[in-house]
Amino acid sequence: MDKSIIIGKEGEQKFPIKNAGVSRHHARISIVGGKWLLEDLNSTNGTFVRKADGSFLRVAKIYINEDSVIRLGDESANGYSFMAHHAFEPDPENYAYEFNILRNMRNSFKKQREQMANRQRYKGLIQILLSMMLIGITFIPGIKNNIQMMILRVGMLVPPLWNFFSSGKNKMQKVYERQQHILICPRCGRPLSDFEIDKQQCMVCKAHS
Repeated sequence: MDKSIIIGKEGEQKFPIKNAGVSRHHARISIVGGKWLLEDLNSTNGTFVRKADGSFLRVAKIYINEDSVIRLGDESANGYSFMAHHAFEPDPENYAYEFNILRNMRNSFKKQREQMANRQRYKGLIQILLSMMLIGITFIPGIKNNIQMMILRVGMLVPPLWNFFSSGKNKMQKVYERQQHILICPRCGRPLSDFEIDKQQCMVCKAHS
């Protein structure tokens, strides 16, 4: 069944919004033919939708998903964020849908980190083996075994060892930073721990499933 709801300080949503940066009638969410549509209602501070990397894009009218995160106003305490599903949730204190989404996303991040670590270990081992093969060639009879050759051998082995233990940390850090922007409490917006996600409850604001 098609339905529509206006979100704002004086909106039709069941959860209260008192944040200073939110307009009285800030935005509208409509479900028409199973498609979710978000429209900004000429609000003062704008309507935003979170992108895959955790940043927000200001929008005027855009199709969204049930699990899209919407922000009314700026990213300060004056703004207000929520998941689109919550606008139609009969019980405004029920965040079961949001916590299930967070748990699935947390598992996805974990799998992504494991895959990155495995790829890095495999790549590093290949580089080390290739370097050791090249070093082995330097032991062929007739090649002088002097201090210069020893330095060359060490120089051939150090880079792959360095890459094995340190390369990929920047990529992994980016995944962690993205996780911190996305795995947040659906009510207060603070980053959630694995324990909180599994328990489906924020230890600060007590939002729960």
